[in-house]
Amino acid sequence: MRRLGQLFAVMTWLLIGGSLIIITGGLFGRPLLLAAVPTGSMLPVLKPGDLIVVLPTWSMGAPGLDDVVVFKTPQDQNWIVHRIIDGNGTEGFVTMGDANPVSDPQRVFPKDIAGIVPQAGGKALRLPRMGAFRFANGPLSSPVVAGVALILGIYLLLMDASPEPRQRRFARSRTGSQRSRTILHAYAGLAVTAFLTTLIPAWTLSSDTDIAYEIVESRSTRATKSNRYLRGEEHKETVVIKNPSPLPLMVVFATADAHVHYEPWSALIPGRGEISFTATVANPNLGQHRAQLRMGAYLPVLPPSALAWLARQNLALAALATAFVPAAAVMGLAMIDQRSRLALAQLRVRWLARFSF
Repeated sequence: MRRLGQLFAVMTWLLIGGSLIIITGGLFGRPLLLAAVPTGSMLPVLKPGDLIVVLPTWSMGAPGLDDVVVFKTPQDQNWIVHRIIDGNGTEGFVTMGDANPVSDPQRVFPKDIAGIVPQAGGKALRLPRMGAFRFANGPLSSPVVAGVALILGIYLLLMDASPEPRQRRFARSRTGSQRSRTILHAYAGLAVTAFLTTLIPAWTLSSDTDIAYEIVESRSTRATKSNRYLRGEEHKETVVIKNPSPLPLMVVFATADAHVHYEPWSALIPGRGEISFTATVANPNLGQHRAQLRMGAYLPVLPPSALAWLARQNLALAALATAFVPAAAVMGLAMIDQRSRLALAQLRVRWLARFSF
């Protein structure tokens, strides 16, 4: 029975983890940890329908020669799994499927790459044929289905962790007290779901980037590609941020360098929409300079001004604050529900009795 309980716990955690992956990836339209191989362009290494492991570039390092990457360029409608055969991050990578006779027509830049497929002994990490469940018509492709699975997994986990003996828990009839505990567990599962599904995307999309630039005196030495700018002139660059999610996103830029500006500093991007930001460098001081750029993307569950202020102080603080709001709203509903309040009071009495001497 002990082994059966351990297996049940492992399956429950897998259900919770898999659901989080599906929800987060589906919400932002990017492969997260797992992706399905759509075609046979990578035969014999990868076959159509294989489920591959996809790790973000920040955990694997910068992409390089012979890496298998998952990417989508502006010209592509679907995510592609191909190998890097040439190029670099500045000029763009040249990619090609192992089974294709020619390389891909467009170069791939780091911003286009969702992740790298780890390899061991020249073989990519994959689960044969399991990717069929992740295709558009597969049972694991819907964030809604994943959300139901996540709530079920958390509920099962909480029920299994109940201090009441297992024999009594299953032998009891469905009294009002037991129904109250079930409702409380459901509220707790919803609160955890709301917290994690809001926190993980914000944590994933937020980034700190260190940039280096040089202010020069002579016009002949100006070269924007090497981040050299002429003193006395403003250098402007347009940055287009696309929102792949059907939900609106609040995007906030911040930097400690007083000579680097964004216009606007923050903006609400509608679902499936995009907004252009103008970055300006106007430093009057000659020489080398370094600046840290911070960008955060959050669900607009807080007032825009408050969310922008939090993000400028700390990206993680803003992510936690936005995740706390929907979780607090769910627990607020639980406090209104008399049945969950009764279960909470009973739980408090039980724990006080357990730890009293």
